[in-house]
Amino acid sequence: MLNKTNNNILLVGKNVEINCSYNIPQNKQLGIIANNSIILKPGFVASGGSLFSAKIDPSICSNSYMAMAENTEEIIMDENFKETTFGISIFPNPNNGSFTIEFDSFSDFENYALKITTLQGQTIYSMDNISDMLTIINLTGQTNGVYILSFYHKETLETFHYKIVTF
Repeated sequence: MLNKTNNNILLVGKNVEINCSYNIPQNKQLGIIANNSIILKPGFVASGGSLFSAKIDPSICSNSYMAMAENTEEIIMDENFKETTFGISIFPNPNNGSFTIEFDSFSDFENYALKITTLQGQTIYSMDNISDMLTIINLTGQTNGVYILSFYHKETLETFHYKIVTF
């Protein structure tokens, strides 16, 4: 686990893919913990003096692990970073209250509904019918903090959860 300092970055997800130019600067640490897969494509660089660690952990979705992740002081993703899980990308994260949800061309996005809740479970935003592969969500009227973005597939009943951080 990374120490909790301003020089640390922690990325958590079911499948984490860095598919763009991403550089870990000197004196910074990047940790990636994923449930299923971690993919680092060309353009990923760890500069001299940086520290990188990656771990596949099937228990990532357990309540105890999620509680630990919620207490992490700094979870940062560069705005060029796109986390893709099950064909759904969310970026930038953290953000200023506005972020983009992008479904890949193989997703049946019309069959998903989404809900955004506080960590206490209060729903602050919901969308029952997603009509576009690219959707912009605006939470600028909400208090800055950590929110849970949940997707529900209406036919398969699969559910995916993402942590969204606004500042």
